Amino acid sequence: MTDENEFHPHAAQNKSSVSSKDGAKRPWYRFSLAEGLVVVGFLMFLAWACLPIMDGVRKRPRPPCVNNMRNLALAIQNYSSGRLKFLPAYVADENGKPMHSWRVLLLPYLEKQALYDAYSFDEPWDGPNNSKLHDEIAEVYRCPNSGGREDATNYCLVTGPGTAFVGSEKLAFPSVTDGMSNTILLVEVNSNRIGACEPKDLTIEEAIREIRDGGEDGTHHHRGGCVVARMDGST
Repeated sequence: MTDENEFHPHAAQNKSSVSSKDGAKRPWYRFSLAEGLVVVGFLMFLAWACLPIMDGVRKRPRPPCVNNMRNLALAIQNYSSGRLKFLPAYVADENGKPMHSWRVLLLPYLEKQALYDAYSFDEPWDGPNNSKLHDEIAEVYRCPNSGGREDATNYCLVTGPGTAFVGSEKLAFPSVTDGMSNTILLVEVNSNRIGACEPKDLTIEEAIREIRDGGEDGTHHHRGGCVVARMDGST
């Protein structure tokens, strides 16, 4: 028995088309005007429904510490680039005792030359003259969301053996063997236990605890944890 379509090659094509009201043939996959309007309307509804979500993502404020940390990282780069060495974590006296913090050394690179000039390197960081400047210097190194001590800092270097900041030493750039973008420079500290002019920062272990747990009180200033800055200035 011979297949009916064997001698009618166009018969199979008729299965993929439908007849309109006026008898004209049109492919089955074409939309009518009404169907097209329904699809377009549905897509417009989806776009409208997603707008609040996307708008919320765009308008989500960044922690103020992000900009602060980037400015500090850039200032450290500017201080160090002309010397081809990193700034020291602190300035020590002839006996090796820490006397002045890197935060004081960085003031001219943060447009705070007057504060730097008012600071005396002839006395300790907590001497009678320098103590009067603590609160004003701390404004440069505090998170706007932080409370507590007015003379405290929220930004600390990662210091000690295995870092680029070992005491009063000025290490050369090649000492960063893991790459600038892979090495943490600054960590946001939630507590107010360190004075802005105090020659003290975080060890590697303390920095890890601060990043992971939020420091001594287990909290962070911002949603999502503390802010860190890398050697290349990224946060």
